[in-house]
Amino acid sequence: MVDSASMLKHLYITNYALIDRLELNLQSGLNLLSGETGSGKSILVDALGLLLGNKASPEMVRTGSDRASISGVFQIQKIPELNQFLDDLGLLVEDHELILKREISREGKSRAFINQQPTTAATLKNLGHWLVDIHGQNEQQALTEAEAQLNLLDAFARHDSAREELSSLSAEISVLRAKKDSLEQNETDRNRLLDLLNFQRQEIEAARLQPREDETLNVEHRLLANASKLYETASEVSGLLYESEGSAAQHVAAAEKTLESMARIDEKLQVLLDQLRTTRIQVEDVAASMRAYLQKIDARPEKLEQVESRLAEIEKLRRKYGSTVEDILRFYDQVVERLSSLENRDEELKRLADQWEQLTARYKKKAEALSAARQRSASSLEKRLERELQELAMERTRFKIKFSGAAVEFSPLGIDAVEYLLSPNPGEELKPLSKIASGGEISRLMLALKTITQADSKIKTLVFDEVDSGIGGRTAEVLGRKLKGLAQHNQILCVTHLPQIASFADHHYFVEKVEQRGRTVTRIEYLREAARINELARMLSGAKITDAVKEHARELIKQSRD
Repeated sequence: MVDSASMLKHLYITNYALIDRLELNLQSGLNLLSGETGSGKSILVDALGLLLGNKASPEMVRTGSDRASISGVFQIQKIPELNQFLDDLGLLVEDHELILKREISREGKSRAFINQQPTTAATLKNLGHWLVDIHGQNEQQALTEAEAQLNLLDAFARHDSAREELSSLSAEISVLRAKKDSLEQNETDRNRLLDLLNFQRQEIEAARLQPREDETLNVEHRLLANASKLYETASEVSGLLYESEGSAAQHVAAAEKTLESMARIDEKLQVLLDQLRTTRIQVEDVAASMRAYLQKIDARPEKLEQVESRLAEIEKLRRKYGSTVEDILRFYDQVVERLSSLENRDEELKRLADQWEQLTARYKKKAEALSAARQRSASSLEKRLERELQELAMERTRFKIKFSGAAVEFSPLGIDAVEYLLSPNPGEELKPLSKIASGGEISRLMLALKTITQADSKIKTLVFDEVDSGIGGRTAEVLGRKLKGLAQHNQILCVTHLPQIASFADHHYFVEKVEQRGRTVTRIEYLREAARINELARMLSGAKITDAVKEHARELIKQSRD
């Protein structure tokens, strides 16, 4: 097994659905979950999906609890893209471990953390692409959808970089198309827009606005509106300080004269005399400044009227174009730019047409190259998948990938749409998966595809939730061997009801529902050799376990190791 693989080491769940508190310690290889129907095996998979960014719901919180919590400890590989993703998040990773956590409150609020740093569910989902691949009934159903089929083909052929280039070109084309459409509107609309823009430009220009003018005018208006009060108060202050009988200046001067005579007797008072003299000078300076202030107070009614008129003019523009003068001026710049574009429409259209020709030519070249590569890869995938299906008791199955044109022009996925066709039985024509494949066949097809596409991909945890749906007997044994093979390079977590598959487990966990203090809870137990044989016996025969059934269980385990 590959020890350096990315893998889930620990999973902690509290107050989630039927789980009050559960800890699951996982190891490399094939980790298998078994138990009675409804015991909570799939709940564990759902909890892991929630940890990796799936949509949260308050119904997930255990009855009587305020919040549910799921935490996972992951060992990660040194993958350049993953390292860059973590660096962009500002995350420091120690000992190649990531700790993810998700909380859901009874009110439906959700919180997410990576290494104790707050994050979003969307970030967890993006990070999960490098850590875990969950394959349940929903994923198997998605296999019948065209985009999922194209994605699997590209995953098989390692078309990641070509897909990214096409997606980027598609986005650029979309932006350019919007610009062209805006300029290519009919002449009546264009003229109407020109009239509106010209009116807006002229109205703002006529105002001759200055940056921050509204702020300056508001200050000036406040002074003019309160000129009488300011003059009256300033006159009062001036009198109190210097001009009126018994002013502060007179009292300080008298005190200074008296202290001066005292200082002739006691020299220690000279310090106080100096301070008092400084105070007198300061009082006289303030009084002089106040007299000068009085001379400058502008109480002209006509000036106040001018300022109010100007503020009203600016307010009119603010209601139309922005909350501040700066906003209005920015709007003006945008109007001028749009006018220039419209008035020079022919030149601009020619420039955009040139860009369009160059950009779409690049897209078509890349898309055609990718399409050719896809068709070459499709032939290889068809052959390999048929071989895999032969080993999964679908010996005479034929598989074909049908190509057609993409429904959307300049799609980020390229010029191809694909459809997987299947003929499970001899003599039957190839038909779309959605119209012919049973649940068991879809399960086997999904496993076969994953066996192929994961062979050379980045190593991570693969989760299979009831991949054994609709199969049994010899096919189940083959499926178990396939899972065992995948587990040589990826950590596998598999939920199953079939003993033939369970016998291949490297690590076997038993999930059960028990009643404690009148409440139903889910428990999980790691099975050692004897307990594992008993569980396989239960899976083989149900409630009645005999020595013969136990011997059959031992034989299954022995065969799985051959």
